[in-house]
Amino acid sequence: MWAGRWPGCWCRCRCGPCRSTAVPIRSRRRPRGSRPRFARPRPARPIVVLTHDHGLDFLLVAEALARGDAAYVGMIGSASKRARLLRFLAERGVAHRGLTCPIGAAGAGDKRPAVIAAFVLAEIMAALGARAAEAACIAADG
Repeated sequence: MWAGRWPGCWCRCRCGPCRSTAVPIRSRRRPRGSRPRFARPRPARPIVVLTHDHGLDFLLVAEALARGDAAYVGMIGSASKRARLLRFLAERGVAHRGLTCPIGAAGAGDKRPAVIAAFVLAEIMAALGARAAEAACIAADG
């Protein structure tokens, strides 16, 4: 597991192994009905899912959305992957409210990883800002 900070940036990135042989959770080997276990970020944190296994992506997104306490839940993917994910979530009774898929869509058409990453960071910052503004309004009201 690698965790690091970029100089001058407030965010922390935690990444797991990227090779499918190194990923301990393989969706096709999981017993039916079982749920993935993964490091649980603290409430109000952003969660971005991007693995090399669509089944694993779906399980992790379902778990993150079911928690209901993430500031942002995003997954990389195409329109067809999003459609499959929405069916997957509906079959399991998980609401997709709060899901961002595909991530970094504001840079649509640009496949450069650095550009996608910049737009994803902008989405996360907007979600965190909206959450902070909502909390400030609630505090002011009461």
